Amino acid sequence: MGMLFDHGVDALVALTNSHMLMRMFSMPPSPYGIFSQMVAATPFYFVTIEQYYTGEMNFPAINGVEEGSIVILACSIVTGWIGNVKFWT
Repeated sequence: MGMLFDHGVDALVALTNSHMLMRMFSMPPSPYGIFSQMVAATPFYFVTIEQYYTGEMNFPAINGVEEGSIVILACSIVTGWIGNVKFWT
């Protein structure tokens, strides 16, 4: 039950992170926005599918789930400090 809850929360965080990226980059709703959501959420889903089929969760030295969240956090801090229009355009 704990793993089900944990992966459910992780799925919500993956989508929330992609929404944050869209807002930081001032992206309007478009196919590019959907693509960016897919790119942000794909590492989480591949790790979950691998764990389902192999029965164990093996992370490489650099994985998209954890390092991706750190990169998004750093982008959020810089964007909050400087401003998204001034920084990203």
